[in-house]
Amino acid sequence: MANVISPAIQKQALFAHKVLSGETNGKLETFLRAKEVAALLGIGVSSWWRWTSIGKASKGIRLGSRTTVWRLSEIMELVARLENVSKEVRP
Repeated sequence: MANVISPAIQKQALFAHKVLSGETNGKLETFLRAKEVAALLGIGVSSWWRWTSIGKASKGIRLGSRTTVWRLSEIMELVARLENVSKEVRP
């Protein structure tokens, strides 16, 4: 079964590409909530919170008592780091 990526995630991925390639000149920053990060990574929200609690991912930025966000650029760095780890494991 093929993964279906929502248009919102595609838009975020395109923006992430622009950020990583320097097209935004560092002037723009996008912030994502836990649900958006989990969708981007293809994991559940509870898994995302577990990753933050064990240090696999940053704790994020607290905006309020029930609101935490993460920089898209940090999430893309995490994706790159995870890809490098998976490449090292594969023969």
